Amino acid sequence: MNNEEYKKKCMDSYQKHLEEIRLISREFVDANNPHKVGDMVTDHIGTIKIEEIGYSYSSRFWDKGELPYALYLGTVYTKKGIPSKKGEKRTVHQCNLIK
Repeated sequence: MNNEEYKKKCMDSYQKHLEEIRLISREFVDANNPHKVGDMVTDHIGTIKIEEIGYSYSSRFWDKGELPYALYLGTVYTKKGIPSKKGEKRTVHQCNLIK
């Protein structure tokens, strides 16, 4: 085995490892996500109506102790419960939700 073969095998193994971690992370988020599309969620900035749900995860969770969590994308709502006039959209992190 030469240098290039070694690097290729290591990179292939690393990519397979990352994909497996992503799948496990998605499974974890899906199992621990209490919200669905159409729900209203609030963080320290304001409220949105969820239109899409994504995933946030780190491949180095064991270093930082960070668990994967959901990302909610949706339309911004005012305190009166109506969509903002500008039709703004933003992302809310599940870990930042106000209960």
